[in-house]
Amino acid sequence: MDDIERVETERYGIFVLSGLLTFIGIFAMYRHAIFSIVLAIAVGLLASGCYAARILTSRQCWPTIEAESRINGKTPSKQSIWLGNTVPAIIAWLAALYLSPHT
Repeated sequence: MDDIERVETERYGIFVLSGLLTFIGIFAMYRHAIFSIVLAIAVGLLASGCYAARILTSRQCWPTIEAESRINGKTPSKQSIWLGNTVPAIIAWLAALYLSPHT
């Protein structure tokens, strides 16, 4: 298993663990299932996305990313890796804000 596959495997674990912990905490406070699920997805995406972007842009993995991108004829950028891994979390956060229970 190379570094990229290892990062993806660890990313799934981080997503599940952080999402589950967030869901339990938020559901215990608000008792609003849909809001809790969307917020748990947002936190899971943010935690796993930041982890993946951090590892993939590190000195250890970056040469592999550059080599694979050159084979495909693309130029890699660290900003695009960070945006690609964190924008889904931002969209989920906005959805959670829209669904937030108003008192």
